[in-house]
Amino acid sequence: MKYTNVFIESFGYELPPRIVTSRDIEEKLSPFYTSVGFPPGQIEAITGIRERRYWDEDHTLAEHAAVAGRRALEDADICAEDVGALIFCGVGQDGFEPATACAAASALGLGPDAMVYDVKS
Repeated sequence: MKYTNVFIESFGYELPPRIVTSRDIEEKLSPFYTSVGFPPGQIEAITGIRERRYWDEDHTLAEHAAVAGRRALEDADICAEDVGALIFCGVGQDGFEPATACAAASALGLGPDAMVYDVKS
């Protein structure tokens, strides 16, 4: 099967609001660091991670995926009924089944013919 005229018109994302930096973690670990002689900055130097972001516990990924989807629709100036595919990409999920993309598609009001699926690690 060949597809023509297929492209990504727009994408959206939503970042968790709560930020915890490697420096924040090291401040909590400072007694240990002092006892073993570690200089500050080791977590970021070893992992390359400067900050982590966390959602509040009462959220669902589908809710935030829908927010990101609305932003993508607005940026592309298209309506939800015209979307042919929705792909949720993430490392978490709200439940084992259905795919998070299904709930996000429902919240966005995508048409019944839209393909929806998750890509997760």
